[in-house]
Amino acid sequence: MGAGGGKLRHVKKESPINTWMLQETLGSGSYGKVHKVRNRATGELAAAKVAPIQAQEELQNFATEIEILTSCKHRNITNFMDAYYNNNELWILLEVCDAGSLAEYVEKQPTGLPEDAMECIAHQMVKGIRFSCMAAASSIAISTPATPSSLDGMAKLAGFGVSAFNKQDGAKRNTFVGSLHWMAPEVIVCEHDRKAKCDSLWMSNIDPFGWFQWYCRFYLGRRSSDDARQISRAKKCFGETGRWRINLCNKIMRASGRFDDTRVGPVVRQTLLHWGHELTKRDYDKHVKKYAKKQ
Repeated sequence: MGAGGGKLRHVKKESPINTWMLQETLGSGSYGKVHKVRNRATGELAAAKVAPIQAQEELQNFATEIEILTSCKHRNITNFMDAYYNNNELWILLEVCDAGSLAEYVEKQPTGLPEDAMECIAHQMVKGIRFSCMAAASSIAISTPATPSSLDGMAKLAGFGVSAFNKQDGAKRNTFVGSLHWMAPEVIVCEHDRKAKCDSLWMSNIDPFGWFQWYCRFYLGRRSSDDARQISRAKKCFGETGRWRINLCNKIMRASGRFDDTRVGPVVRQTLLHWGHELTKRDYDKHVKKYAKKQ
């Protein structure tokens, strides 16, 4: 499987093991694991985000993230160091943030963060957001688990997986990505803006509580002008080439597990259940058969 040509021009098509030596595992996510690695020649440390790739769609999902990281050099943004693609495995090397994530820091505070600490963190994050939006990114996922921090007290943005890349200076987008669970209603002003692209919104005026409300009404027999958009979103999640269905099937294959073993990929399974889909034996067998043909 190729590496996607020019879209992954910052990725070296060689083995990272020749240059970097694994030290320890720092964490894991739906994409794979994060390891601390050391440069064999210089001794420099880095955090390697390692993602097993078994479908071309998975590889392209990282293209925008890498493009943005290479364009954003700022003290409040995780610094991109290098990237490798070899033997169906993608390595994205970032600077090591030894203080851990903000979520880990907050959990250690029995009474929460003091106001002056919150002001300092918020100020740093706003500076990172401002720079990234001016440089390349039109949207950033912000949460305490996705915000690592350095030993010198610097908060750093790292959630560029949902971002879009603006290639023209001053370019703007009229799309919106978000969730009602984490935003005040007044923030979602584009719900009432006729100029916003409704096919890019997570919610609509028809079903203001989002996918769950649409799904229940659709299941009960209601049909609306928003059906095509919602069905398209669903297919991208759990359809035959859907991102999260492929992700879960690949995890099961790597673990040599069963399709219904809930110990494998519990977070991804929960995501699929949120979309009203539970992986079946037929789904999994079809994926295995498709993968076998590529070998």
